[in-house]
Amino acid sequence: MSGDSPTRRAERPGRAFVSGPTATVLVATAILFQGFACLAQTVPAQSPAAADKPATQTADKPSPPVAVPAPVPIKTEAQPDLGLTFKPGSDAPLPSVKPTVVATTPPPVIIPSNKPRPQAAAPASEGPVVVPTGAVVQGPAAARQATAASEPAAAQTAGKGKKGKGAPPPPPPPPSTTAAYVIGALDVLEIKVWNDTRLSGIFDVRPDGMITMNLIGEMKADGLTVPELTQVVKRKLAESVMNDDDPPVNIQVARINSKRYSILGGCLRSGEFPLVGNVSVLDALVNCGGFKEFANTKKIYVLRGTVKYPFNYKDAINGRRLEQNIYLQNGDRIIVPE
Repeated sequence: MSGDSPTRRAERPGRAFVSGPTATVLVATAILFQGFACLAQTVPAQSPAAADKPATQTADKPSPPVAVPAPVPIKTEAQPDLGLTFKPGSDAPLPSVKPTVVATTPPPVIIPSNKPRPQAAAPASEGPVVVPTGAVVQGPAAARQATAASEPAAAQTAGKGKKGKGAPPPPPPPPSTTAAYVIGALDVLEIKVWNDTRLSGIFDVRPDGMITMNLIGEMKADGLTVPELTQVVKRKLAESVMNDDDPPVNIQVARINSKRYSILGGCLRSGEFPLVGNVSVLDALVNCGGFKEFANTKKIYVLRGTVKYPFNYKDAINGRRLEQNIYLQNGDRIIVPE
């Protein structure tokens, strides 16, 4: 075309010639559209359903029907009508509804019991309250009635302990310190008659409880107190020797031999000892001179007739269980086992 002259170009009517950058853009655009057209002819169009079919399935073979499960009905519970309405387009907020929680308490479990039910306590101003054995009561009046009702049962079970053995008896009350001394056999008396040495002297109470005085004779002294024996001597003197109805007579106990206790068993000095005044078990064991090597000082007991009162020496010297330290009586025997 470079050989075409301006004269030849002018001879081609109906054609417009474009040159420069515009011609370059038009050529590039035409080439691009021609390329897209060729690409569309080489790749056939496929539908979405054909793209999902497997490659082995042909176009003329129909696909088997697919079983669709029936829909399962869903049970819905009717919601309570809360009386709330909402109007579309309204700016008012919905009221907040707080759920109500109802606490369910399980029923109480009643456990049977063999214990008797407590009885109502009666006022102290009312009459006596009749309380069955084993009942639980309150109040001062009811407590006194319950104590009185339980005393017979306690007396019946006092002799029952562990392993069927008898329980120890309660300690006896201490002897009275104001009681007058009672003269007994083998006591030594000193009798003085004023201004008469013939009738005065030392007199022993014989084992049969009698004493003998000069010019008077025999009289019973055992079982009498000193004032009682003084009146007897005065009456004897007034009847036989003196003309005075009330002769001056003084009687004293010179030595006590009728009240005695004994210590036996595992002690270094056993035997009988005089019981002068109020003597406890711990006081009496001072006279035994100590214990032997194998003496069981925890099992000491006082034998009073047929009743045994236990005594633990180690507890007593340590200040424990002092209720066992009872006062001795005439004829008591302290046994120290080995």
